[in-house]
Amino acid sequence: MHELSRSAIEDFFVQTFDVDKVFSSVKRADYLFLYYIEHCSKSSQHESGAYLWELAEMMNMSIQDISKAVQKLQDKGYIEWKTNAEKSKTYVELTKTAHRLMEEERDYMKRCFDEIEEQVDPDELSAMIITMRKVAGIIKKNRD
Repeated sequence: MHELSRSAIEDFFVQTFDVDKVFSSVKRADYLFLYYIEHCSKSSQHESGAYLWELAEMMNMSIQDISKAVQKLQDKGYIEWKTNAEKSKTYVELTKTAHRLMEEERDYMKRCFDEIEEQVDPDELSAMIITMRKVAGIIKKNRD
């Protein structure tokens, strides 16, 4: 591959394909944690929140790393620590602020997706998705 192509690839990943720009009101990492807390809460042993061990299992992370991330989310007002009825275990629950931010992000993503569907031919879109999955697989393989 010649130098211009390497430069074009680097430009694509650094400037054009900046996944963080998909999110408008919250950082991508925060959104991912909120997303997993929301989904984990639906299948949790606790009806309105999620235990850290459940999040760690779902996200394939250590409880220590989950705990650090949860503390940062709490500092931002996105989650609250709660204690179960027996006062024996703590769990986390999304705040109204987090629910509102996630709804705003979902609305934003839906508007973008609707516009993509309007402006990009379905066959092109399908081919692009297949290609991007291949690219993501190559990146993951090389990262591991």
